[in-house]
Amino acid sequence: MTGAYGTGADNGAVDDDFSHIARDLERTGEALRHAVDEAAQRTYEVAAPDGLVTATVDGRPRLTALYISPYALRGSPDDLDSLLTATLNEALNAARTGSQQALLDGLPPSLRPIFEAAREDER
Repeated sequence: MTGAYGTGADNGAVDDDFSHIARDLERTGEALRHAVDEAAQRTYEVAAPDGLVTATVDGRPRLTALYISPYALRGSPDDLDSLLTATLNEALNAARTGSQQALLDGLPPSLRPIFEAAREDER
C-alpha cells in the first residue's frame, strides 16, 4: 500500500514511527528535567589556599555560604578583595563545570557527543 506521500510506506507504520519518536523525546525530556534538578541541588565548596575564605555555591549557581576568617580582616582591603574574588570565581567555576557534567550525565548516550563537542567549542 502506498502512503499519503507516495513513499510506499503504510500510514500505520509511519504513525507508529512518530509515536515511537514522541515517546523517546518525552523520556529524554524527563531525563533532562531530572538532571537539571539534580545539578541545581548539588553544592560546591571552595576554600582559599590559606583557608581564610571559604565559599559554598549551589548548582544554579548561587552563593549559599561565605566564611571569612577574622584573620582575613586583619590584612589590607586589597588583599581581602583579591582573596574573595579569587575564591568566589573558583567556586562559581566549579559549580558551572559540575552542573554541565551533571547535565551531560543525564543525556542519553547517543546525544552526549553533540553536547560535549559544543562544550569544547566554548572553551
